[in-house]
Amino acid sequence: LDEDGCCVDCPDPSAGLYIKSRSGRLVRAAIPTDAIAFQVGETAQVHTGGVLQATPHAVRGCQIGKGDGVTREAFAVFMEPEYHGDMRIPEGKTMEDTQLIDTEKHLPSSV
Repeated sequence: LDEDGCCVDCPDPSAGLYIKSRSGRLVRAAIPTDAIAFQVGETAQVHTGGVLQATPHAVRGCQIGKGDGVTREAFAVFMEPEYHGDMRIPEGKTMEDTQLIDTEKHLPSSV
């Protein structure tokens, strides 16, 4: 949005949402303006027994001087387990199913 709250194209083509592909490549996610995107997190990964895998991601802002007067707006809704509840793995699945080593190798070492 610009200073008047109107939608404008991003002035920095390198800014935006980046995801790690299954091969470990960092990719800028190009989401059409008439679409909605869903990012799968670890809660969905555990609840599905690893059928869905969390997407490592980050948002890169505009470079200094390229995005003056422009903001990035997003609306995130998180699926969270109950604070004192357990996240149950589906029957027939194991913890190993939810945390596949092939997926983990693309995560930062601090995760």
